[in-house]
Amino acid sequence: MDLQSTSDESLAKMAQKGDLDAFDVIVERYQETLWRFLFKFCPHQSELSDLVQEALIKAFQNLHQWRDSGSFKSWLMKVGLNCGYDYCRKRNREPVHLAAIEKRSEEDSDPLENLASQVDQDSEHPNAHLVELILDHLKPDDRTLVILHYYERYTLPEVAKAMNWSLAKTKVKSHRTRKRLKEILQSYGIEKF
Repeated sequence: MDLQSTSDESLAKMAQKGDLDAFDVIVERYQETLWRFLFKFCPHQSELSDLVQEALIKAFQNLHQWRDSGSFKSWLMKVGLNCGYDYCRKRNREPVHLAAIEKRSEEDSDPLENLASQVDQDSEHPNAHLVELILDHLKPDDRTLVILHYYERYTLPEVAKAMNWSLAKTKVKSHRTRKRLKEILQSYGIEKF
């Protein structure tokens, strides 16, 4: 049987029965997708590879929870989402802030202020690093909401489902998070949001 041309769902069923080769094909297919998705939660290359590996291990360990009634890719991305969310939650408990991790000389000004001025000059192409620094100011669940809704283009009902929230809670959190982002941006002199 040619596993490379087998559907995700068939591979998942085979892996549920203990076929490690089938799960290897899943890893090959989705490792890069998970990498790109989790980069939004963890921009540090050294930690990102561990986070991707953790997501794949959790997917393998919890494969019995996947039901044939849904898309395997959606289920796998939900596992990745949970790993990314856990990473943000743990990191926010640590005293080290992303801006403090950045290597700077003493004469350099705050990197967020430098990047904010670049965005003002070229508002059509905001610096991804600036976005990461700004998102770092958000609580983990707010950050996850922003990532899903704006980066991954989930609709609010899809965000609600992914986060196990009611649609009303998702709408309220979305409104409050946009307001918080506006305050953060204004504090760095970026008026248009």
